[in-house]
Amino acid sequence: MSASGERPRGLATLAWALAAGGRKDEARALLRGLEAPAFSAALVHAALGETDDAFAALGRAVDRREDAVVSLLVNPRVDSLRGDARFDALLRRVGFPKRARTAE
Repeated sequence: MSASGERPRGLATLAWALAAGGRKDEARALLRGLEAPAFSAALVHAALGETDDAFAALGRAVDRREDAVVSLLVNPRVDSLRGDARFDALLRRVGFPKRARTAE
């Protein structure tokens, strides 16, 4: 599926909900056919427990300067990634001040 604007974000949200609800095969199938923003794809990968893919997508989101990256400190959908050293490295890369990074 190739679409732009809000439709990919909405479908990425559906894919995330499917993953979070344990319907992982359906979530993966939807994500495969979707050209979602990298940040949205990262959230789906995180919900699927695909940590490496989530960090790869987050890296692309940072490279592309996607607006949603500013939510990294507060977005509960990335909670499963917070304990990974790559998360703090990503926050540094985005440029969050150390105080904000440790205020969790």
